[in-house]
Amino acid sequence: FTISYWIVFHTYFDPFGRRLAHPKTDQPGLHALRAVMVFASNMTYFAALAVLPLPDATALFFIAPIMITVLSIPILGEHVGPRRWGAVIVGFCGTLIMVRAQGSTRGDISIWIYLLPILAAFFYATMQVLTRKLAKTKASAMAFYIQITFVLFCGISGLIVGNGQFVGGVQHPSLVFLLRAWLVPTAADMSYFVLIGILATGVGYCLSQAYRSAPAATVAPFEYVLLPMSIVWGWVIFADWPGLPVWFGSAIIIAAGLYVIWREHKLSSQD
Repeated sequence: FTISYWIVFHTYFDPFGRRLAHPKTDQPGLHALRAVMVFASNMTYFAALAVLPLPDATALFFIAPIMITVLSIPILGEHVGPRRWGAVIVGFCGTLIMVRAQGSTRGDISIWIYLLPILAAFFYATMQVLTRKLAKTKASAMAFYIQITFVLFCGISGLIVGNGQFVGGVQHPSLVFLLRAWLVPTAADMSYFVLIGILATGVGYCLSQAYRSAPAATVAPFEYVLLPMSIVWGWVIFADWPGLPVWFGSAIIIAAGLYVIWREHKLSSQD
């Protein structure tokens, strides 16, 4: 929230408090929708992390690049041939393997929880495709509109559920995580929040630039580097180690994504 505030503030004012030019756009509706997708993706993904191990949630989230390939057709008008459609189907099969296997072997976790990171992936994929559609918008304007809308949604959410009034009687851990009363962060917590804000801002800027500069179906598969990182950090910090179905399903999803990369490169070289 702090980082978002400073991005919004300094888009309007310089360090000396002088007003700067307003970040203009002729598509405010798409910017608002893009910010809503960011908010929804964060909510569903962190609700999943309240229950699922980090490697499991991250592996399921990586259906997002496959979804980007699909969404680029109706939203961007990009052409996806039969071979890439085959990769999309294979990627979804990998997701089903993880969901069915983990849902049947972990009786303490409802199978519906595994839909949360998939929903998060859908919202994230929609946001990135909209980023490509808004490619002509300046990066500063993109950052401003997404942050101010995100801050607005977070503020409204805090006013509605921030006092914990809806958590009574709720048993589901994901809902408890979302509806619990907000706490005032300690000084140590604030240092982590600032670090997370800086990192998230940098990641968001780099991804936005990538999706503005290249076809969505080309950029998306490169995000798979997050998967091995999440496995390492999940093991180091939380002692979570993915089971065999997660490894198998992840391998299928990654293979499908890498095929998309290879196919895109081959088609572009022919052009």
